[in-house]
Amino acid sequence: FINRRYALFVILAASLSPWAFQMSRIVWELSITFCFIVWGMYFFLRRNQISSLILSGLLFGCAMYSYPTAKVQVPLLLIPLFFYRWKTSGINLKAALTFLGTILIVSIPLIRATSQGVFHERTSYLVIFSQSFLNSIGSEGGIWNIGIMFVKNMLLYLNPVFLFLTGDDNLRHSS
Repeated sequence: FINRRYALFVILAASLSPWAFQMSRIVWELSITFCFIVWGMYFFLRRNQISSLILSGLLFGCAMYSYPTAKVQVPLLLIPLFFYRWKTSGINLKAALTFLGTILIVSIPLIRATSQGVFHERTSYLVIFSQSFLNSIGSEGGIWNIGIMFVKNMLLYLNPVFLFLTGDDNLRHSS
């Protein structure tokens, strides 16, 4: 959307992402999430044509189903997308409501399952803010301990031995 040089910098940044390294090593449903998001962005930014915006809404909705964190990522992504679209080519109210209505209709089962707690069990087991993890590191230091643990985990994640040789200890997460 900007120019070729900018696109090459984006490709470079994406190729250096630790997430891209890890996801390229395994076959997971997350891979399809990127596809849905990229095509959703394409049809969203294409034009104010109703069919493009409906298709974009369907694709973004599918992205939210394809991987748990996309339920947060997609809505956060839509904020700058709407702003960019409004600043560059404009967006009319009918087009915006069509797009948002499509996402809402597609997401009704997802919203219902999320509000009933169906998807929270695994998340509460994995996140560093889970009660079991907070208890394991002790209460002294609080947020400081969480910050240190986050930095340590990122450094482990970027470790060349992890990225290129051993991968995750859990065989389900490694090739």
